[in-house]
Amino acid sequence: MDIELERQKLEKLVAKINNSISDKNIELGSRQNNSSLKL
Repeated sequence: MDIELERQKLEKLVAKINNSISDKNIELGSRQNNSSLKL
């Protein structure tokens, strides 16, 4: 088992998760902005 290879796989996975989380946060933020503008 190549530890360095496993570490790189994990880092890619974490980066992917972080990207999807930040996308979700942007969606939430824009929704909140839109709803506050309507008020």
